Order: sequence, then structure tokens, then C-alpha cells
Amino acid sequence: MYKLLMFATLFLVISSQTLAESVVIETTFYSEALAQEKSVHVYLPDGYNSCCGKRYPVIYYLHGAGRLLGHDDFLYLVEVLDCMIENGEINPVVVVRPDGFTTPYPVSFYTGSALYGDVEGYIAQDLIQWVDSNFRTLPNRVKRTVMGHSMGGYGAVKFYGEYPDIFQAAAAVCGSGMDLPVMLSINIHGVLGELPGIPYEYNPSAGFANGVLFSMAGAFSPNLTSPPYYVDLPLDRWANYVPEVWALWMNHNLPQFLQNLPAEDGCAPRIYFDAGTLDQFYILPACNAFADSLDAMGIAYEYQVFLGGHFDKLYERFPIAVRFLCKRMHHNNRQCDDYEELSGVAEPLSTIGFHSAVNDRISNETRITFDLHTSGYVSLDIYDGMGRIIETLINSNMDTGLHTASFNGSGLASGVYFYSISSGGDHATGKVLLVR
Repeated sequence: MYKLLMFATLFLVISSQTLAESVVIETTFYSEALAQEKSVHVYLPDGYNSCCGKRYPVIYYLHGAGRLLGHDDFLYLVEVLDCMIENGEINPVVVVRPDGFTTPYPVSFYTGSALYGDVEGYIAQDLIQWVDSNFRTLPNRVKRTVMGHSMGGYGAVKFYGEYPDIFQAAAAVCGSGMDLPVMLSINIHGVLGELPGIPYEYNPSAGFANGVLFSMAGAFSPNLTSPPYYVDLPLDRWANYVPEVWALWMNHNLPQFLQNLPAEDGCAPRIYFDAGTLDQFYILPACNAFADSLDAMGIAYEYQVFLGGHFDKLYERFPIAVRFLCKRMHHNNRQCDDYEELSGVAEPLSTIGFHSAVNDRISNETRITFDLHTSGYVSLDIYDGMGRIIETLINSNMDTGLHTASFNGSGLASGVYFYSISSGGDHATGKVLLVR
């Protein structure tokens, strides 16, 4: 069983928000690759909790940098998914949005480096293992795709190219950085416009464009021996290219990740991307150049140009990308009612799935939430640090689905306590933190 379900040292924070009939779970999980807790949102479609035997395909959604500008693109996607599923355009899917931000610079471009850590391992290994261990997924490549908006679009195509044995297809909505030479040649004007003048003193705090430049350098050309910014920039103080640094950036140009894809003679395209003619970040020329590169490599793709900007047409663009991915997963219409049986390689799920504890410091009440995959007898006990049972919260038969039990620790001393859930021979433990 995955580490999340075995060790009492783990602590998850959860908040559930009901959108239409779907549920979005916000929590954290521990990434071995990054050696830290990372936040993640999981979209569970209508019927997930009531259909205990079904497994679902998964779309991994990589967000853009829009939250730095006050824009959360995932909220748009959730509304789109609810509508598409309700209207019967697609079968229900699980969608997972990991945290793609890093430090010291936030815009990771989903690329690991000496500065950001093993971002690829975090998503392609730790995240997927955690999702497949805790949710009823179809855990194989054919039923797993990746999509993203803006920098997430770059990440989606990158992951598909790096891991074709993990992802079936990729979709980039208004993808940023689809062709790095064209992107930088255009964005350099925004970078310089935020600075006083020649010679340029680049500064990650000078504005959004400079922040993105330093973030990309943190991914593509980190230099831990060069304080205070610990990156090498591809531009010198006179805005000329620095050849040796630019060569490092070109190692991360998207065509580099796609040149070793297995042959797909006669297969439908597995890469989708689009660009708006009014995009405020001028991504259209870079997307055109990316299409030219795919043509030169003989890689099939679907590319759409639309009238609109970077953010204003997401309600229209997301459905097109989702339809594309569901079609690649053979999961786009109601004729596939047995979709939960299509895997054939799935390992048995643990009786106990997702679980977490959240403490209200005002009332000192802790809500323990857990997902029961199989109905049956359940016990839920609270222990102190010496292993003594403090209270038994549940001791009865329960149905499948999400359940919540409350524990009031107002009479207990501050400190760390533990909960233990047992059902069907499986056990799950976690922390309860009481703070006065």
C-alpha cells in the first residue's frame, strides 16, 4: 500500500466544495521526489461516490501562471466538466490539478532543475502513484491524458513527449513557450519595457515579464554558484543572446521531447493545441512555429487558431480540448458504459481510500474524512502519543462513499494525537493536531 496509507506521520488538509453534483477535493500529499508536501485538487464527477465499482479515466490538468495575476483557470475547467458530463458529451472522468508553482521563482514550467528539484518525478511518479492508490482510476496509459493552460500547456506537451508510456495524449490551451526561440524574441520586449534602460539590470521583481524570465531560467539554466538570483539568463546587459546559456534553454524546446515518440502511422493525432489571434502574450507566432516543427518531424497534431485572447475564451476552448482527450481515451460518448472494466491491469483497491483530518482551532473540533471503497464494518479510534485509545468515534457497518466523523478534543492537552481507521482487513492512520 502506498506510503500515504501506512504512516502515522502524514497529515492532510482537506476542504470539499460541491460544484453542481461533482466534488472538488483540495488536499496535500507527500512527494518523495521533492521531499515536501504538495497541494493538489481532485475533481470527482457526479456519481463517483454512489458508483462504488466503477473506475475512471484521468485527465491531469497543469495550471498556468494566471493565479499570479488573480486568475484561476481551474475553476473554469470544473464548470466545463460539469456541463459536458451533464449534457452527455463525455463520460465522467476524474481530473487532477497538481500545484505547479515552485520556489524561489514560482513559474516552474513543469521542469525539474537544481533550483526547483525533481518536478518530473513529482508529477510523473509520485502524483500518479498517489492518485491511482487513493481514487478509483483506470491506471494505464490508454486511460490517462494530460492537458494545461498557458505554461501548463507547455508542461502537458512536454510530459507527453517525455513519458509516452504514461500519457495517451496531450492538449495545450493557449500554450505558452511552445517554441522557445520565437517566444523569447517576442517577450524580450516586455522584459526590457519593465527596466529603466541600457545597460539592463534584470530583476525578478521588475514586473511580470521579468518574473517569468527568471522563473524560466530557474528551470532551464539554474546556477547555484551565482547569487543572489542563482540563475544564468540567456540575455546579457545589452539584450544580446548569451550562446552558452541559450544552448541550455534549447535543450528544453518542446520539439526536443517529441523527436523520439513511437511511430503512429494511421493513428489519430495525440497532440492538440490552440492559440488566440488577440492573445496578450503573443503566443500565436510561437504556436505557428511549433506546428512547423511537428510537420518537419512528421508528427500528427490538431491545431486551432481562434479569435480571442489568453483568458477570455476558456469556456469555449476547454470543451474542445477535453473532447479531444476523451476521444483519444475512447471515452467521449455514452456507448462506452462499461468504461470501468476496460483496464484489465488494475490492482485491487484498498478498502479505505482518501483520508484526512482538519482541526478547527476555535472549537477544537477535528473533522476526520475518509473514502470507503467497499461497504462493511468500520472502526475509527483516536490514540494519544503513548498508543492509548482516547475515544472510539465509529464502530459499525457503513456504506461506500465519503464519510466524516467529529472528534472534540477540548478536554485534552495540546499536542499530536492519531486516528486509526480499520475496515475489511485494511488500516489507515493519520495525525490529529490539537493546538490551544
